[in-house]
Amino acid sequence: MEKMRPVPRTVFAQPKEFHNIEEQKKQNRERIKELRLESDTRQPSCARLSVRKKKQQELHHPSMFKAQPVKRVSNKAEVRLNTASIVREWEVYKKMEEEQEKKFCDLEAGAFDCIAYKSWRSEQEKRKTSDRLALAEKLRLNSLLSRESAFHAKRKLLQEKRTNASSLEEESHRLQEQLERTNKAELIKASIVAKGVRANRAGVRHAARKVQVDKKNTAKMMAYEKQKDHERINEQLDEDRRKKASIIKRIRSEEEAWLLEKENYPRPYDPTDIPGYGLLSEMSLAELKERLFLLRQQNSIILADKIKDIKCQRQTKIENITELQKLISCFKNAKAASRSPSK
Repeated sequence: MEKMRPVPRTVFAQPKEFHNIEEQKKQNRERIKELRLESDTRQPSCARLSVRKKKQQELHHPSMFKAQPVKRVSNKAEVRLNTASIVREWEVYKKMEEEQEKKFCDLEAGAFDCIAYKSWRSEQEKRKTSDRLALAEKLRLNSLLSRESAFHAKRKLLQEKRTNASSLEEESHRLQEQLERTNKAELIKASIVAKGVRANRAGVRHAARKVQVDKKNTAKMMAYEKQKDHERINEQLDEDRRKKASIIKRIRSEEEAWLLEKENYPRPYDPTDIPGYGLLSEMSLAELKERLFLLRQQNSIILADKIKDIKCQRQTKIENITELQKLISCFKNAKAASRSPSK
């Protein structure tokens, strides 16, 4: 047989992934530092870490009783992704590859014989059968032990139940006797209380009848006094009405007499007349109305100009805000485009 070509050394050399992992770690550390600085600058003062006092640390002392940790058994093998473990496993794999390569070379040279292989195979089969029998014996013994422990536990449980039942019977007899004694005492107390209640009810009935009679008498007196008060108030109101009517008649007669005099005749009203009291900037009623109308018109023109100015300012602000939003969106898109190839 011709010898196989030796495997190239590049197959068993260290792969490039380790170098890539180190570079990725460096980039991640730099990115984490940048994000940490950015978050610290944006973080408010109330959210920053502060050293607690000793009293607060003493309050949060650990509890004396701790629960036992739950033992979890998983069928999956653990996968460790540390670089040290990867390198270690790679070295083991490399040694195994070298041993296999050496074995193949020895086999090609005719170092081993089929007799040794058959003996090794028979030894392996014997070992498997012995392991299988030992495992079956172990399972049988475990089942016997579990049955024996279950039998002892059941017997112990039955004994505990018997003792508990006997103690419960004694306790129930004692409580029944105590209940009978308490019931007799309560019956005697209830009879005494019933007699007192009957006597109290009779007194309450007599007092209620007396109170009803007193209420009727007071109601009659109140009605009589109320009727008298209404009559007196009606008489006073009638007298007040008569006095008011006489006063109104006298005032009307005096007004008619004053109007009948010649000096007090009502004069004709002219809105363009000036009163003539000798005051500064004295004017007639028509002139005052005209000035007020002009002033209102001037105020409405000024108000319309102000509204136009406010609208123009608002429009300019809206335009500036839209321009700023467009610039911000452009900057964000450029920043995202610059970050995407680095990732």
